[in-house]
Amino acid sequence: MTSLAEVLISKAEKREAFFGIIGLGYVGLPLAVELANAGFRVIGFDVSRRVVDGLNAGKSHVKDISEAQLNAVRAKGLFTATTDGSKLAACDAISICVPTPLSKFKDPDVSYIVAATETVKKVLRPGQAIILESTTYPGTTREIMLPALEATGLKAGRDFFLAFSPERVDPGNPVYHTRNTPKVVGGITDDCRRVVAALYRPAIDTLVEVSTTEAAELATANDSTIISAPMPGVNEVVGDASAPPSAPSEAPITIVSSETRLALTPIAVATSRWCVTAVIWRPSAVRPRNQRRPKKQTIATTGSTSSW
Repeated sequence: MTSLAEVLISKAEKREAFFGIIGLGYVGLPLAVELANAGFRVIGFDVSRRVVDGLNAGKSHVKDISEAQLNAVRAKGLFTATTDGSKLAACDAISICVPTPLSKFKDPDVSYIVAATETVKKVLRPGQAIILESTTYPGTTREIMLPALEATGLKAGRDFFLAFSPERVDPGNPVYHTRNTPKVVGGITDDCRRVVAALYRPAIDTLVEVSTTEAAELATANDSTIISAPMPGVNEVVGDASAPPSAPSEAPITIVSSETRLALTPIAVATSRWCVTAVIWRPSAVRPRNQRRPKKQTIATTGSTSSW
């Protein structure tokens, strides 16, 4: 009998998978449009009636998506928006693109992720893929989402497929956008990773598959810290990551930051606490002397956010 993983991979390859996007901001809307451009049907869910009504009227509130781009996929019947979370039950894949601001204590606020997980939990069924895209700390997918979703009685890797694939959006960038920015994918199981990679492959030029969700979560932490933190700080991020003790060496994770015009130089960072050598990229100091430096970044002990 064909496994649910193979069924979903086949749907992805034939562009028959139906996507749901939770959160239609500067991450979710561009992702929805790229998936629709690749031939998938997409429904976007947002709690804001204003946002949903505007999108369904052909009005984009996101700088990176023009009204022409939005209306092109709407005209083909490939995109619609809703405030009704129950409509996500029909989706084969659901991507969560909600904010994770810092709390007043400078810790990551994962309440939006928790709320989105509860929305998914209500509609979860066999044969669905669930992908978290929100910037967060290593361990979030396995420690917060996995127990909540498996409380339904379904098993990740067998009945549904859970993965983390960090958003790497640089809003307003005229060169790098959702399609041509390399995208990292890590799954709870190998089948989770394979399924989600197959789903995203038609819409993303370059996918970097890693062994676990923690490895993918660590990639987004490095994205935010590497261009401003000294290497000991990066080692702290890597060393504190909650990950399997014997994870294999990961593929290179690239950082795209054309906004600051940084050169990319390979540098290996090895840790003793986590048996993995992460190959990251150190930005060289090639910024013109008269170009002002980026604004200060805020780095939390268990994650990071960037302000440019």
